[in-house]
Amino acid sequence: MTRRVAPLQVTLKYGLSDNTINILFEVHRSRHVQISHRVLLCTQPFLDEDDDELDEHDIPGFTAPGLPPPVPDKGKSRAPDPAIQTNNTSMPAQGISGNIGSSSAPHKPARQTIGGIRVETRYTGADTLDEPVTATITRDLLSIYSKLVQVLYPRKSTGREVLRDWDLWGPLLLCLALGMMLSVNAPASQALGVFTSVVVIVSVGSLVVTVQAKLLGGRVSFFQGLCALGYCIAPLDIAALISCFVRIIWVRVPVALVAWAWCIWASINFLDGTKIEQQRILLAVYPLLMDDSDTVITSCICYGLMHLGVVREHFCSPLLQFAAADQDKTFTLVECPSGTGQLISRLTNDEIDIAIALTDPLIAGIAKGSKAYKLVGSYVTSPLRWAVITGFKDSPYNHISDLQGTTLGISRNGSGSQTMAYVMALQQGWPTDGLRFQINNDIRGLIDSVNDGSTSAFMWEWFTTKPFADKGECRFIGEVPTPWPSWLIAAHPTRAAPSDVRQFLDKLTGYVRTFSSPEHRAGPSVAFIQQTFGYPEADVKAWLQAVTYPDDCAEIPEHVITNTLAVLEKAGVATAPHEGRFDVAEFVDTSVTTLT
Repeated sequence: MTRRVAPLQVTLKYGLSDNTINILFEVHRSRHVQISHRVLLCTQPFLDEDDDELDEHDIPGFTAPGLPPPVPDKGKSRAPDPAIQTNNTSMPAQGISGNIGSSSAPHKPARQTIGGIRVETRYTGADTLDEPVTATITRDLLSIYSKLVQVLYPRKSTGREVLRDWDLWGPLLLCLALGMMLSVNAPASQALGVFTSVVVIVSVGSLVVTVQAKLLGGRVSFFQGLCALGYCIAPLDIAALISCFVRIIWVRVPVALVAWAWCIWASINFLDGTKIEQQRILLAVYPLLMDDSDTVITSCICYGLMHLGVVREHFCSPLLQFAAADQDKTFTLVECPSGTGQLISRLTNDEIDIAIALTDPLIAGIAKGSKAYKLVGSYVTSPLRWAVITGFKDSPYNHISDLQGTTLGISRNGSGSQTMAYVMALQQGWPTDGLRFQINNDIRGLIDSVNDGSTSAFMWEWFTTKPFADKGECRFIGEVPTPWPSWLIAAHPTRAAPSDVRQFLDKLTGYVRTFSSPEHRAGPSVAFIQQTFGYPEADVKAWLQAVTYPDDCAEIPEHVITNTLAVLEKAGVATAPHEGRFDVAEFVDTSVTTLT
């Protein structure tokens, strides 16, 4: 209910000078002009300001001759101001009362209009101008903590106080954290869009919520709305953090829905502090339902994508065609230029869900006890043609036999270049325990090492390295084909749902069949490899004549695993368990693939 207030009461509330008070009082006595708290010559005698600007229970009293006495307030009387007595002796000293300047008064925010600009001041009860920076940061952190507690465990009695003492540090940190967590795990082509959408949704959403609350009679400013919405996304940050470590969609979706409901619950408590009628609270919350639901959907889309590690080579042509058609809707490619060693490392570090990698390092890793992945499918069924490569100039190595006892270059420990070095040593009759290696990361590092003499040779896929040999950067001195099919598909045991992996394999099978069909081998497949990798047409046709793909990518012949293990044992790369034989079932995920 609006309350009639003595006109000059507000002048004391806003801290007018003593001379101004005396002048106004004389004008009032002579002309009986009523002064409003907003415009001094306004005749509006009522106080109708929002709750954040003026509290009707803390209005100081003022008594003057000829004016009705003010309603008693909650402040304590204080001694009359000497300046007023000196400048205007006709004013009785006992006419001034209130809590202006009293240290016992509650500290309320005040707003003034100075030069046409509205300024808000807040008094914290202490002089903060010269306080240490650490004290300021500590106070801000405690304020953020108190609001986070209010969001995570809403209590209706504190909604109004939290709205009154708004800040933007907490919302900024929560918004940036949510945007970064969603964008980092999103596909590279969507990362910027995801981050931007989170910031825009929170900012625009706060404006919509503020307008809605104003229309419904609430007392809330734009910054209060931004603060409320910003803190209310804290549960979504928790859901995004959980989704960073849990990739199963049936776990992520319930967590996201619970976080969404949690946000709405906290938002209702915040909006309750704006004095909106109870029956209108749901109308005010409606924009929040849409705002937070958009963020939840964004979260589910980003974290629903599978991350597929791949080495971009001509073998991956069917996969690249699949990825171009999919457009990051179900999976996104993660480039691993260092080869299979890097793929296995990323599987182990929970950075990717699926990897298409060389057969021997994958099987060797599981044989050595790795639990980071299981075999889920086949990709290329023909052997891989490994070239033995040395330096182009002044290299003393002209045959494979010249390499015995020298240092060989490899990309990483456990990579195909290392495994095939053991196979080459086995074929040449060299002791495998005497092999020495130097890690050079990728094809460029390997080529540089054979030319500067730090390594004698390295092994890499023939057609991938041939363009470098044609340019005179390296030289072939032999080749070693693999005694097993060259490429298999492995998946992380928990990051990707078996149904999603199986669906991916079924679609990949369709692209593999199309790419390797006779009509495509004669034309479209050749053109695709030429355009994508720049290989000469003669080399592409020679490779297509030798390579074979499986009829079903979701099947793995059992003999592929057993034969590979037998060769790896002879080469000293893998050691059978104490029982004397490996259990093939431990190498595959039978919920996805089928052993044939």
